[in-house]
Amino acid sequence: PAAKAARARASVAASKGAAGAQRPAGAAKLEAGGGTGRSAKGAAAGKAGAGAGGDPLGAGPRRLVFLDVDGVLHPLSERGLPAEADVDDLVRRADEEDALPAGAPLRVCAGEFLPRCLAVLRRVVDEAGADIVLSSTWRESPHGVLAVNAQLAQHRMRPVLGSTPILPQLHRCRRAQEIHAFLCSAEAARGCSFVVLDDDDVLGDEARLAAREAAERDRDAGDAEAAAAAREALAQLAEVDIIVGMVRPHFVRVEARRGLTEDDGVRALNVLLREQGGS
Repeated sequence: PAAKAARARASVAASKGAAGAQRPAGAAKLEAGGGTGRSAKGAAAGKAGAGAGGDPLGAGPRRLVFLDVDGVLHPLSERGLPAEADVDDLVRRADEEDALPAGAPLRVCAGEFLPRCLAVLRRVVDEAGADIVLSSTWRESPHGVLAVNAQLAQHRMRPVLGSTPILPQLHRCRRAQEIHAFLCSAEAARGCSFVVLDDDDVLGDEARLAAREAAERDRDAGDAEAAAAAREALAQLAEVDIIVGMVRPHFVRVEARRGLTEDDGVRALNVLLREQGGS
């Protein structure tokens, strides 16, 4: 997400500013990858391949966990980087990704994918009989998806069922729209029970309110062309409001500085195990 990338860029600049002209090439990739050492090349490859493969659900499980990684499976610092990881190690990983062969997972740095967070996720998955759909920026690189699957396997969880598509940013609630798009991509997904685990505000309430107020001012300003554009923007916002309203009851926001906790797991199970329908 843009906020994470901005925090990461600021963090890398602060950490590497003293290095001057000797700043490693990987630092720039670290910035482009959102602060976790995933290169821009990998992100571009993920965008090209995201959402491919037709029906992502096949026969259709009835419970899904839409999983973010950064801030959920490991906590983040105030600068938006994995709190327990070394910045230099993240930079080195960004350099390494360009040389990774197809089918090789991204290296996981020490301080990422903490066992305590993965244990909570496994409890949720096991007790609910749920499958995981990756909504994190880690899905933007094939190497990143492989790394996530390897970590899941180490904790006796199945590989991710699929990944949400990558859509344009809209009113800071892109992730809610991507989740909605995934749920609409297969008949079997409709009516399923799902939970969204994320440290970011996937609903974008404040941004949508600001956009609506601006559009209403333009609509009432008297300029015909501006009013027409404003009416179109308001209609678009109304559609987004419906999507956000659908996702809201299923959203469990994780505190980024702590990562996934037992309390978060209880909340997630309450969402998944309540009476199905209305999803």
